[in-house]
Amino acid sequence: MTSLLRVLILEDDPNDAELIRRLLADQFVLEVTRVQSKEDFDSALKTERFDLILAECRLGSCDGLSALAVALDLCSGVPFIFVTGTAGEDLAIEGVKRGASDYVLKTRLTRLVPCVQRALREAAQLTALRRSQAYLAEAERQSHSGAFAFDANGSLYWSEGLYRIWGFDPGQGVPSRMWQRVHPDDWKRFRKVVPEALRNRRDFTIEFRIVLPDGTIKHVRSIGHPSYSDAGDFIELVGITTDVTEAKRAEEEHERLRQLEADFAHLNRVSVLGELTASLAHEILHPIASARNNARAGMRFLEMIPPNMHEVREALACVVKDADRGKDIVDRIREHIRKAPPRRERFDLNAAITEVVGMVQNAIDRSRVSVRISLLEEAAPVVGDRVQLQQVVLNLVLNALEAMSSLDDGPRQLFISTMASATAGIVFAVHDTGPGLAPEQIHRLFKPFYTTKPTGLGMGLSICRSIVDAHGGKLWAEPNDPRGAVFRFTLPATAQAS
Repeated sequence: MTSLLRVLILEDDPNDAELIRRLLADQFVLEVTRVQSKEDFDSALKTERFDLILAECRLGSCDGLSALAVALDLCSGVPFIFVTGTAGEDLAIEGVKRGASDYVLKTRLTRLVPCVQRALREAAQLTALRRSQAYLAEAERQSHSGAFAFDANGSLYWSEGLYRIWGFDPGQGVPSRMWQRVHPDDWKRFRKVVPEALRNRRDFTIEFRIVLPDGTIKHVRSIGHPSYSDAGDFIELVGITTDVTEAKRAEEEHERLRQLEADFAHLNRVSVLGELTASLAHEILHPIASARNNARAGMRFLEMIPPNMHEVREALACVVKDADRGKDIVDRIREHIRKAPPRRERFDLNAAITEVVGMVQNAIDRSRVSVRISLLEEAAPVVGDRVQLQQVVLNLVLNALEAMSSLDDGPRQLFISTMASATAGIVFAVHDTGPGLAPEQIHRLFKPFYTTKPTGLGMGLSICRSIVDAHGGKLWAEPNDPRGAVFRFTLPATAQAS
């Protein structure tokens, strides 16, 4: 189906206008509007939309050049063709110089249809090009980017987005001294990248800063691709520059928040260990007392006549063993207290859980809680930060003990378990028989600064969830049957070592 062609004809001779209409009607479905004065021409362009304008150069009321000026102002994308007599040819040629699509002499109207077809085709191509340019400009605005191209003689092209990034005026043309806006600390690196890329015939990527005249500093990333002739000669380099200032700020803010979270986690560890002072003191005193007893036994064996050297050696070996045990306890406490960056290592989660239970044994005894532990028979290998994950286990166990300490009747039972899951990896769980959790509490437990304790900071469970999330797992809570609460977390399992 042929689309309708809306034609505006500026012609004071109705016979000529009809002849033009008939010639075009053989090739197009037409809707023709004829005007013969400048006023009517202006009015038609302001009130209607046309696909083609045909105009006589010499009219009694106006000339074709003034009509062309109006058309270029009101509808610059519409093809404008002069159809004139030989007397108007000079004006028509001048009109083409000023922006008309073409001209056809009335003595050679056989050229009219091919001329119109070509003008319409070129107008469609120009419209498509402008649409693509508009899409590109909008894409550059949305992505904060701009394109560039240069050859051995200098810059060939800067897009609108690139002018915006560097802070130059497009009206001044491609800047020749844009490098003066590169941050002084990045200048040496900046000036080396492109020559090295051209010398090695490879693409390049560089991030650097620019300083605008008002002192604004921007972080930008440039990517370039050079092209060469078959003979190996450099032709041009085309690339794109992206303003990554906001991304850099977001990255810095993320790092600041990560560090703040790490500080909170460290504070939480120190706070928890402070609560375990009595338990840890008992744990440390035990090997000290044992070493003291073994040392005294060794002294008695030395006082024998003759000295029992075999028993002395055994007593001293026990002293060394007790000292090593004490050192291990202190090292374990130091690991939890010291402020260190996260470490990713492969370890046995079951062994780590057993260590935590040993640390809180005194607190368990004081709370009069019976403990049942059911861990995977084989090792539970995971990859992550051992201290951080032990911190999660420690928090959950202490919370369970504290919840049950308020019970006046009923059993106080703590059940700690690990199990394998085909979909979730390794599942750790802490069951208690405390007062349990209200439904509205479950949804708020892991939010920062939410606490049910009179003196709590409300950061413990929030930190625990952040740690588990960072290890690719999930932490949640649910009611225990028939009473209490269950806290579970999952961790991706790793293959057993061969």
